[in-house]
Amino acid sequence: MTARLAMIIVLSLLYLLPAAVGAQTLEGGEWPVDQPLPVPRPSTEIWNGTNSSNRLVAAIEYVDAQNVPRICSGLIIAGNFVLTAAHCTCHRHTYLVSINDNVLDGNASWHTADLRAQFTPNVCQTGKAAGDDLAILELRQAFVLEEADSCSGFSLTNNIRLASETFDQETHLTVAGFGLDGRIPGSTGQRRSASIPMRSAFCTANLFRSLGCRPFKEFMLGNLESKKVMACGGDSGGPVFRIENGHLLPIGVVSRSAFFPSHSYLRTSCGSVGIYTHLGRLDVKRWIEQVTDGKKGTDCGIVK
Repeated sequence: MTARLAMIIVLSLLYLLPAAVGAQTLEGGEWPVDQPLPVPRPSTEIWNGTNSSNRLVAAIEYVDAQNVPRICSGLIIAGNFVLTAAHCTCHRHTYLVSINDNVLDGNASWHTADLRAQFTPNVCQTGKAAGDDLAILELRQAFVLEEADSCSGFSLTNNIRLASETFDQETHLTVAGFGLDGRIPGSTGQRRSASIPMRSAFCTANLFRSLGCRPFKEFMLGNLESKKVMACGGDSGGPVFRIENGHLLPIGVVSRSAFFPSHSYLRTSCGSVGIYTHLGRLDVKRWIEQVTDGKKGTDCGIVK
């Protein structure tokens, strides 16, 4: 390829893709203003997603630095352990977790959980979660997970595969969460999921690195077109996964948004693409196994 042809291709891509701006932190969604807080005590939904009954995807209630109740999401990864985003765990050490399909319908059951570990211990002091935006909560009382309670050693840790083995075959992945925001009409607290296309599996290109995506530690899903599916505020910590032969394979965790400024989105909650933390890294896999007491059991086939 000649230098002149290469320059034409680059300029064409820059013309088609709007200039990128820095990635912005994805905050948890506020409770709808006309809904009471869940009892007992101690964002926006996935854009264009559909309701989900996957009880491995959990809602996490916390209170931010301004004492505003907010929502994050997570994945029951093993036994009593819930995997989520580290930036959801910076304001206190006790949380409420629910696996009901709707957490604001008055019938949700909430279990108390404690912060067990953050992948990067000083993430809350430095605010630098990029690439390592992971934390694990430990439930004081396990949820009833249907078939999981009739088998021993429930765990999804064996289902986490190295990213190099996963992304060579994926163009779309499923994202799920409980994001909700009181500023958005119709936000209900319903678990939702969506199939979202891959933008960059390893964020090695300059375009995606300029958005703040850490090469090999993170990946990006989303759309350059408007009115397509994406994860938004409150979906933070929710899982990215695929289903293979009836089993859930965890691939990543919702971290934050990035924006292409020519598209119109709610700038406080979501963007045209999302940045997700890789789980398929040796250091992350070892950390999850260590924090969950080395649980390497079966997923019990509860995802059909």
